[in-house]
Amino acid sequence: MPVLPSKDPPRGQAATQVTLHFTPRKMARLSIDPPEELFYRVFLRVCYDGPRKGLPHEPSYTHKCIHCGFLFPEDPYTESPAPPLVKDLLKEWQSEMDGIILKGKSALESQKVPVTKETFQDILDTTHTRFHVKFTEAERPLTGTILLERLARIEPTPFEEWRPLLLDTIAKAAQMPPNADSMTVAETYGQMSDFLESTLVDMERRIGEASMQSLRSILKQSPSQIVESVRTYFLVTFQRLLVGFNQDSLRVPGAYKLPVPTQDDVNAALKDHLSYLSALKKHVKGYTQIKLEQAKRQLSAVLPILQNEVRANLIPGGERGLSFLVGSLVIGIMAEFINPNRVPSGLVEQGGAFEPTARVPLTILEVCLSRLNLEGLNLSEDAIRDMIARRNDAEKITFINRLDRLTPEEKKVELMKKRLGLGEWAVGGTKAIFALDPDQYEREREQRIEMGLGDFVTDADAIANARALLADDAYGGGGAGAEEGYTVDQMAADDF
Repeated sequence: MPVLPSKDPPRGQAATQVTLHFTPRKMARLSIDPPEELFYRVFLRVCYDGPRKGLPHEPSYTHKCIHCGFLFPEDPYTESPAPPLVKDLLKEWQSEMDGIILKGKSALESQKVPVTKETFQDILDTTHTRFHVKFTEAERPLTGTILLERLARIEPTPFEEWRPLLLDTIAKAAQMPPNADSMTVAETYGQMSDFLESTLVDMERRIGEASMQSLRSILKQSPSQIVESVRTYFLVTFQRLLVGFNQDSLRVPGAYKLPVPTQDDVNAALKDHLSYLSALKKHVKGYTQIKLEQAKRQLSAVLPILQNEVRANLIPGGERGLSFLVGSLVIGIMAEFINPNRVPSGLVEQGGAFEPTARVPLTILEVCLSRLNLEGLNLSEDAIRDMIARRNDAEKITFINRLDRLTPEEKKVELMKKRLGLGEWAVGGTKAIFALDPDQYEREREQRIEMGLGDFVTDADAIANARALLADDAYGGGGAGAEEGYTVDQMAADDF
């Protein structure tokens, strides 16, 4: 709260203090009336007019406040906030402050600034308002049936059956006791559970058992992991196909200044990682494009809500209810995307005519699932520990075989180098932690080849399956040995 001296103090004496009290919701009022001869001090500190009325002056290099127009008598115009701690300097400080304030008072009078009780109170009230901080209350998350009603209003609708399913669940959840057992929860979400299971069976008939295993593996994850998996392997892919993403544009920036061999390796890995897009994007037109756009809008609306608003302790039925809810949302969108009998809005249905590109969305989904199966590693601690142990054994065998090829004299020299930490045994140190050593990169590449590991290999069988999938006639690859590629217009009516 502001503090003003009660009157101009005599030289060398401290000022009597007058306290101004105010509350945020009421105008400021004085507990006692200060002398009118001291009103001018407030005018010297804050703007009395203009857009920053009530806020501190901001004089320019001409000593003039750029907001209220007050011209200060000197530059800089400063007042010490407190007297010096050394008593011997107090008299000099008091004299200096009196001179500064007197010059300021003379400047207000010469510029005919109205200093009255009314203008003083107006500035004081304005200052309190300007510095008032509003306390915002934390938003409470939606819970229970209110949250389910929020999900029922998602736009665009995730899939055709979503709202009827959720309205039925809301009606039953409203009658469910707070600490309901698993049987009661299953009955509450019974219709949604039946929809989820029947949709999974229908999708397995369309995409096959192998792809279905990858899709079911997503549903076994936690809700946050489901959101990340769907965003990474489906939503991002749909967006890239719609915009005609050029995989050659994703390259190592030259500003990184990596060695040429390293840069070539990384660019080759990126190109191989995104090569599946080139086999699919040429088919993104007409029916397929509208299907992709619809699925992209639905996922873009659903995923942020699942990530930011939906939690097990907020949903009726807890963890079990959440699994039915999230599973139905994700599977419902995917099933509608590959269902050729669901004609998206914006596409004029031709009476009974077969859409030649009806299988392409199913192909896109299968390719996305193959990428998930190839890259979506969810290894346990034991599996990681086993992989590290096998890697260490392979490295040990490599060095043993290398020593076995040496003559006894060469082996003695090599073992001496090892004891002394010379040659290739001197690799490492502090620099290796934060800097790239091109020579070491090449040595490790040769070592990986010698160990039979190769570069950027995760699962040889999965890679072979993915490449075979992209080369198959049904997936736009044109088959083995094809040169022209494949057009979806060549599909027959019984192919889907």
